[in-house]
Amino acid sequence: MSNMFEKYFPPITVYKQMTTNIQQDIDKKIEEGIYEAVLNLGVDVDKAELLKALKYDRDQYAKGYLAGRQSYLNDTDRLHEDEVLALKINTFNKIYDSFFQDMDLSVFLHNVSIYMNSYNQELAKIKGIDISD
Repeated sequence: MSNMFEKYFPPITVYKQMTTNIQQDIDKKIEEGIYEAVLNLGVDVDKAELLKALKYDRDQYAKGYLAGRQSYLNDTDRLHEDEVLALKINTFNKIYDSFFQDMDLSVFLHNVSIYMNSYNQELAKIKGIDISD
């Protein structure tokens, strides 16, 4: 008699396999439905060629979506370039001025730390990133 606990699979592995099987079943039913709908319209089509065309179309859509998303992210970064440059110049000027005003090295380094922290917070605001604790 075999022991049912002989081979253990972590729950996440079982879950992933179940969802993969369910997704494959759904995809197969959708493909069958599309094929039947095309046949009901009176179009004579090779099932394998139709499914190949559908897969190609889905892949092209996914590629276009990813390219569009990347383009949006790149454009968003470019929109903020002027603000980031102004922030860098402002921070550099504060550090430069502090170097000549503060004769004590520890005061200067403390001020640089404050300016850089402020710079990082402002940069996060410009880019829309939440860095709050």
